[in-house]
Amino acid sequence: MDYMLHMETIKVLRKQELRSFVVGCEENTNQYTEKNEIDIISVLRKGLNNRSQQKLLHLGLNGQLILRRDWINKLNNMLPSLRSFDMSNSQLDAKDFFRLCKNFPNLEFLDIRETGLSTISGLNRLQNLQILKMQNMEFHNHFDIIDLFGLTKLKILDVSCNRYLKKRNIIKLYIECDMVLPELQLLDCSMTDFVYFIFEVFQNFSF
Repeated sequence: MDYMLHMETIKVLRKQELRSFVVGCEENTNQYTEKNEIDIISVLRKGLNNRSQQKLLHLGLNGQLILRRDWINKLNNMLPSLRSFDMSNSQLDAKDFFRLCKNFPNLEFLDIRETGLSTISGLNRLQNLQILKMQNMEFHNHFDIIDLFGLTKLKILDVSCNRYLKKRNIIKLYIECDMVLPELQLLDCSMTDFVYFIFEVFQNFSF
């Protein structure tokens, strides 16, 4: 019965000309096993017809998904029109993130919040990026975020945190880079070290 339901779902999906497709999972799958690994390439090939693959603008892979290795390199040729990518709450390591930035240089929107990344090396390849969400991420030093300042078209940046994050030093690292984002219009630094950092600066500032 479940198999028939899944087949019917796939048939319906393939009849659509989609511009946005989101796959999510609410289960906690932090412990890697081959059983909970998802072949996202197979899912997209079976679920999207050729026109949807060619014209898809937004892809969401979020919610504790564990993806099969080397998925990013295969995804590039499948979705040539992709402009928006949401990886929030999924597992993403530094190598896969670098490949993502290399293979999708035309992205305008990227959500990598709560992915466990501790560096965003390669981000400067996304020269068309306008919106970046990287909430609840922990970095060790300013070199981990230095590529952020290669985004000359970035307009919206969200680096906010929740109260449970151990390291909320993103603004300190941001300032240590001693660089600017020329087109930035909105910076969300809620619950970060911003208040404490500014207070410390004013305490030592002579008017």
